Amino acid sequence: MRRTLASVLFILLTLAAIIPPMSAQQVDKKLPWSVRMTQSEMIRWPESWQLDFQPKLKWDYCHGLELGAMLDVYDTYGDKKIRDYAIAYANTMVHADGTITAYKLTDYSLDRINSGKILFRIYEQTKDPKYKKALDLLYSQFEGQPRNDDGGFWHKKIYPHQMWLDGLYMGAPFYAEYAFRNNLPKDYADIINQFVTCARHTYDPKNGLYRHACDVSRTERWADPVTGQSKHCWGRAMGWYAMALVDALDFIPKHEAGRDSLLAILNNIAVQVKKLQDPKTGGWYQVMDRSGDQGNYVESSCSAMFIYSLFKAVRKGYIDKSYLDVALKGYKGFLDINLKEGVAEQLGAEIVKKLMAAGMTLEQAQQAALQKSQQLNDAKLKLDCDQTGWGLTPIIGIDAKFGKLNLAAKYEFKANMNIENDTHDITAPDAAADFMAPYQNGVNTPSDLPAMLSLAASYEILPSLRASVEYHFFDDKNAGMADGKQKTLKHGTHEYLAGVEWDINKLFTVSGGYQKTDYGLSDAFQSDTSFSCDSYSVGFGGRINFTQALSLDVAYFWTTYSDYTKENPRGLGEAMASMDKDVYSRTNKVFGVSVNYKF
Repeated sequence: MRRTLASVLFILLTLAAIIPPMSAQQVDKKLPWSVRMTQSEMIRWPESWQLDFQPKLKWDYCHGLELGAMLDVYDTYGDKKIRDYAIAYANTMVHADGTITAYKLTDYSLDRINSGKILFRIYEQTKDPKYKKALDLLYSQFEGQPRNDDGGFWHKKIYPHQMWLDGLYMGAPFYAEYAFRNNLPKDYADIINQFVTCARHTYDPKNGLYRHACDVSRTERWADPVTGQSKHCWGRAMGWYAMALVDALDFIPKHEAGRDSLLAILNNIAVQVKKLQDPKTGGWYQVMDRSGDQGNYVESSCSAMFIYSLFKAVRKGYIDKSYLDVALKGYKGFLDINLKEGVAEQLGAEIVKKLMAAGMTLEQAQQAALQKSQQLNDAKLKLDCDQTGWGLTPIIGIDAKFGKLNLAAKYEFKANMNIENDTHDITAPDAAADFMAPYQNGVNTPSDLPAMLSLAASYEILPSLRASVEYHFFDDKNAGMADGKQKTLKHGTHEYLAGVEWDINKLFTVSGGYQKTDYGLSDAFQSDTSFSCDSYSVGFGGRINFTQALSLDVAYFWTTYSDYTKENPRGLGEAMASMDKDVYSRTNKVFGVSVNYKF
């Protein structure tokens, strides 16, 4: 049994909009859309393992999605280069003993199952036994996949008790096809239960939609304390779920008990999708339960998923033929200007709108915008800029000694400062103009020195041995920064310090210290060009006293920064945070030498 050309639809439509051109080679515009898209991807990524912008080998669901669609194109149009391209990935990743590069069974991640679907056809065509071994290996994951008490698979081992709608697409179609091809009818009940259980856990009776995920234990931070559900219905998650249904149904016999439950779920999805279709564009909104709200937008990926699912469901007789009109309206939206708002959101709305205002069609504007993006990606940015500023601030302090105990406090008032650019050289393409604007000559940027409170205590344990502790508070939240970033901080900076100093003799002194820093960071404060990380530091030093006036200091200071994970930077809903995140990291090691002279 083979899939039909309809399964290429998601790739056909989505990739055209969001992947920039990487080659001067051109694809014949007279060819069918599916062939054009396939050839475009093969030009863009000469090696099939490079798909989805991968810099190294990865066994990933995206490869399975794309290469499966490409094999559909091969089945329909017979271009052997397409078949060889897909096989090249399988041959690279799968070894003679059936093991798979970058696949670890004990991770129990459903995301790693999806790419296995292409191996069914490749094994059928090549008869290479390594692919059968790999299929058996992937199937064995279901035997150990962690489950909830009702039998529902965890999405991943690292996400205890969580069921995600997208997990059904990642695992269920492979599970069903393996059972069909290997005559394992006992598995059908488990496959059906995965769909039904996930629907039960994610269904929202208020609107008939399905939430992205559910934590059955109700312990995850995004989980509703009563239902365990995530807060919203994410369009792409429902799209994954719909595609999973129409693909898995291909392999579940009509007489199988419980199959009618899957058809009922699919029909409900069709009802809701029809109800929420944007009348202007024919597409669907990113957050479906907030369709039409300000800030929400018509999203291309989920739209493609619904179009594919509706077309296939109508053709296979799973839903009423009247839904063909819904699918056709959505498909037309991809191919004409009416979907510009949703596409523009992904490409850079302003660029696309400006180009279209200048007379370009949507397709021309997309192409030009993508070329600009690629130019920026490849461009070398050069900046030679001095930044100067000055400010005045009063400082008050107190120092009190009580025998061997010394107490001190200091308060520095905020210093209002502006940093002005003296830019000697700024080289960048036009596409980077907005990015480089803050560094243009003469630009002033608020950069206040925050108010600071310091408290310290030291104690002379022995005449030659001293210890101290300190606390610093920097009121960063009330110190002006560029674009008012300081307002996004949770609190000011807290620093905790401790140190010890020992005079070995009159000639040598050694010291050591510890510092912990907490900046009060938030996602809104962090950006790719300006970020901070909480840290702790350890320092060691020594002094050589040559005379009472002359000394030499040597020190080593090592700072370990805590990685900051900025979850959900694109506003896809809290349940998506673990899938859509940026990680900021840095390190610092300092070696210092100084010569001191007291006059």
